[in-house]
Amino acid sequence: MSAEAFKLLGVEDLLALPDPRWLIDGLIPDECLSGLFGATGTAKSFLALDWALCVASGVDWLGHEVERRSVVYIAAEGRAGLKARVGAWSIARGHPDLSRARFLPEAVSLLDGRQVGRVREALGALPEAPGLLVIDTMARTMVGGDENAARDVGLFVNAVDGLRHGGAALIVHHTGHDGEHERGSSALRAAVDLMAKMEREGRSPRLTLSCVKSKDAAEWESIDLRLEPIGDSCVLSRVIEVEDAAERVAQMEADVLAFVTANAPVSKRAIRGGVTGRNPRIDAALEALTRRGLVRSSGKGWEACPEAPGTRGHADPEDAGRSVPPDGTPPPKGGPSGHAPLLDVPEGTGHGSENGAEPDSFTASNGADPAEGDALLDEAPDPNSEDVAALQELLGDREGLAPTSPYSRVGDHP
Repeated sequence: MSAEAFKLLGVEDLLALPDPRWLIDGLIPDECLSGLFGATGTAKSFLALDWALCVASGVDWLGHEVERRSVVYIAAEGRAGLKARVGAWSIARGHPDLSRARFLPEAVSLLDGRQVGRVREALGALPEAPGLLVIDTMARTMVGGDENAARDVGLFVNAVDGLRHGGAALIVHHTGHDGEHERGSSALRAAVDLMAKMEREGRSPRLTLSCVKSKDAAEWESIDLRLEPIGDSCVLSRVIEVEDAAERVAQMEADVLAFVTANAPVSKRAIRGGVTGRNPRIDAALEALTRRGLVRSSGKGWEACPEAPGTRGHADPEDAGRSVPPDGTPPPKGGPSGHAPLLDVPEGTGHGSENGAEPDSFTASNGADPAEGDALLDEAPDPNSEDVAALQELLGDREGLAPTSPYSRVGDHP
């Protein structure tokens, strides 16, 4: 009995197929094979684990939305540090639900049919098929094979495709001797839908993630990252150039001033609820506007200063943010704004009106009774307070770069 014939598609059938989807929005395609490579010490496994745990928990990755799926991580390399890395990630992200993550801390050979069968059996026992399978690393899971041989690499890729069952897979690999390309046969790059590269400037915590191949979409722009110590390990955070940070500070000040002008008199709690952004950034903008005489706190609440147009205190939203020079260079610490530029944090990492979960760093960390409520919130901020100083130290300019961590909230760092 002959096998069933292949089904051929017409143009209408082809156009009716579903559009490609993203597993991590704008970065990692869903239901596709992706690769990530880098030299030793470039934190490529930190990144692969970061992506995997974001997908398993549904937590955004640095502002990029993810599709929550079951994840299986084959940790064939670096197993000793896996516990600490997962623990640090969980602490930094607020202990999200990781029940859909599974780990295989074994150097299985995907060129050995019997071992592939054992992996397939383990995957089949899961409540749901993995939406993401991570292979870390290629070298440790094709022992006995030749990375330079297209045939062996092809067999390896075929084994991975058979295990992912239509889901997404990520293969972590090393760079070659030239430091520019992945090690071994070009058959791997030919097979993947996306190839990303991690680079590091010496032993600096500064890292760069770039896209070197994207089959069905434009290659995305490079992303600057850095390693941030958390507990016994590290997590990755994004770096924003200070010029971009300064623009965001100016925009926040303009938003706060516009809200106060339109709703005065208004409590600080209402300002936090009405302006999009994290409470510390809103507080800092209110503080800067107060110092420049654009807003003030009266007995009834916050209001714009009533001085005539053209004077220092004229409450025109266009005046907000002028502590940042027109060329975009941020003010130094102790300059006109009195603090380092505050940084943007991706949506969903904390807002005064969301879930009631905003940390109380600017309300009760000084020992005040939280029950004092609006009375404490409506006090004019003290630029010399310990809270403001702590925020400066946490989010201040380091090595000419301003790191923004969606993992951390004020008070989370030691």
